[in-house]
Amino acid sequence: MFRRQCRHGCRKGERAYARMSAMSMLESREMYLENILIISKEKGSVRSIDVSERMGYSRPSVSRAMGLLREKGLIETDASGLIHLTQKGLEIAASVYE
Repeated sequence: MFRRQCRHGCRKGERAYARMSAMSMLESREMYLENILIISKEKGSVRSIDVSERMGYSRPSVSRAMGLLREKGLIETDASGLIHLTQKGLEIAASVYE
């Protein structure tokens, strides 16, 4: 069956999905950062398990998300596993939290 393709070679709907997926990742990243900020205000320190419990996500899912946030330079973890927002992460979290 022949499917219509755009000038970029994408099948119908692929570009829309890519845009939607990118938006979902941005919203998810903002949600994680906002929750890290809230937990840090409530408890003073943040661990992955705190994020997992607050958001209702599995620990492996949160661990993966923390790795992605770390790669983007939005969080740092110390030797004891505590999560800290970087300046860039704090700015994003604060803008969402307002």
